[in-house]
Amino acid sequence: MSATNRNPFPISAYQGAAYFCDRKEELQFMENALTNGESITLMAIRRIGKTGLIHHFKANKPDDMEMIYVDILDTENMSDFLNKLSSAILTQFKEKSGIGKKMWEFVKSLRPTISFDPLTGAPQASFTKDSTTTASSIESVFQFLEQQNTTFVIAIDEFQQIMQYPEQNVDAWLRARVQSLKNIRFIFSGSQQHLMTELFANADRPFFRSTAFLRLQKINKEAYSKFIYNQFTARGKKIKSSIINEILDWTEVHTYYVQQLCNRIYASGANNITNEVWRNQAASLIKEQEILFFSFRNMLSKNQWEILKAIAKEGVVYQPTSTKFIKKYNLNTSATIIKALSKLIETGLVFKDYNHNGVSYYSMYDVFFKRWSEQKQ
Repeated sequence: MSATNRNPFPISAYQGAAYFCDRKEELQFMENALTNGESITLMAIRRIGKTGLIHHFKANKPDDMEMIYVDILDTENMSDFLNKLSSAILTQFKEKSGIGKKMWEFVKSLRPTISFDPLTGAPQASFTKDSTTTASSIESVFQFLEQQNTTFVIAIDEFQQIMQYPEQNVDAWLRARVQSLKNIRFIFSGSQQHLMTELFANADRPFFRSTAFLRLQKINKEAYSKFIYNQFTARGKKIKSSIINEILDWTEVHTYYVQQLCNRIYASGANNITNEVWRNQAASLIKEQEILFFSFRNMLSKNQWEILKAIAKEGVVYQPTSTKFIKKYNLNTSATIIKALSKLIETGLVFKDYNHNGVSYYSMYDVFFKRWSEQKQ
């Protein structure tokens, strides 16, 4: 598919600068930190664009820097971590290239089984699950990269997953290895903010204040509006600024939901994006996912569901145990609310965040689920 026919609102893989909106300040922050020897902790709520930002930086990094991206969300232990890290190295560097030949020879020296993904063709390294050699193999990978005549950046996405590993004190072990490296920087990225905060902002943890912090916020509304307008009009489609503002308000300027709705609007084939066009596509998206939303509702207790509906109605809740909030939505006791909120955060339906003044609040992750919940009030 040619670039001119491609849907300009991708919702999965990073597709290049032409489909990426703004983040100029964040990119400059990353470059300054990494080129000056600092690693970065990148935190954001889910689906706000942190992985896209990492890939955009990778595509535009300084020429004297090599970057390896590792997603460890589906890892369960240190052996899985080693598999992912080694596979990422093989994927990043072509076997026949100069530096690639060295990388492949080194990984092969660790004696993994190397296969190729039948769909993508990407190389995959798999090591035997031997706890006595896994740690030393990971350390060998770091030391090998350290010895190369270049600066490496290793971006570890969903880094909080290490807290689920059965091995003890993984963060302490990793911190001890990382702090001795001079030619390797890290981007520790995560979407479960309460766990990432525990890892990097708790004075009792090994990674406490060991990196520069980048907390990714929503894209500036004015910048996003301009981006959406340009993407539509460059392909011969008419859309008014007022319509774009309605779309951004309905999706709460939350990157994934903006992209998904705009993707569907573009795919509808309409050449004049009217209020009816975008609302029909929004309604269609919610209808498609209704069976999933029913399953969410059914897995929650009555108290949890009532609190979730109240948060959906309010949008942002600063004092969920206040008498005013409890009376307004006929909720249970403060203790019950705190317990329910803990469960909703654990299941990924609600997140706790802080505003610019440092005041904590609660809100829903899934904007589409929120809009569906509002309809069920």
